[in-house]
Amino acid sequence: MRNEVNPDHMPMLTRLAYQFGMSLQELLVALEKLGVSVDEMHERCCQAEGSGIVPAVMAARGLLHSKSAGGVLVLEKVDGRIELPGGKVGGGLSIRQGLVREWFEETGIVISVDEDPIYIWDKPAGMPPKWIGIPYLCMVFRVHLVNPLRHTVRLSDEHVSSHWIDPTPEHLIPYGDQIPEETRRALDIFYRNHIMIPEGLEQQGYHSRDHEIAILESRIALLEQALHDASLPVP
Repeated sequence: MRNEVNPDHMPMLTRLAYQFGMSLQELLVALEKLGVSVDEMHERCCQAEGSGIVPAVMAARGLLHSKSAGGVLVLEKVDGRIELPGGKVGGGLSIRQGLVREWFEETGIVISVDEDPIYIWDKPAGMPPKWIGIPYLCMVFRVHLVNPLRHTVRLSDEHVSSHWIDPTPEHLIPYGDQIPEETRRALDIFYRNHIMIPEGLEQQGYHSRDHEIAILESRIALLEQALHDASLPVP
């Protein structure tokens, strides 16, 4: 199936591409892989109430790695759970804009966000009861300090402490259930696709096949979620 673009569909396609962090061509390729025509996508979006293509709860978390600090920055909640900084995105912000805001609110640190997510999940552990049954999507991005000299953490009242942890699998074992499975998975993908890459190759734009597959899977999973949500009324 080859997707032909009707000019009348361009506003919808442009909005989708922006929301999912893709170019228009990448969006069309992803739709083809899903076996969905542009006409069908447009019809589903038109049938949805409001902006029904958007999951009811969209969240983003950022993974900041520092060799000098000894690992990845994580925050600890009152109940002992450890998580990457970030949270629910809203207020008309894009997923990356929302992540920059959440990061600053939770850590006092200004960050920049990579274009592609490291990992994506849709069934978080410990989901608040009020969100049960509501479509949920969370994307993890690698983030970077805007000012390399500004990395002191200023905690909000949502967390009790911050830590720099080594993402090497064996170093995560002692944390047990403190690190939710989805966070552990994101750390593992980061470790395998960034830290294990031979020195210098990452700076030359090298990515392992796992990294490329993770990017494609995350984009297709996001579109699959959108297709599902477009057929549901918005809560």
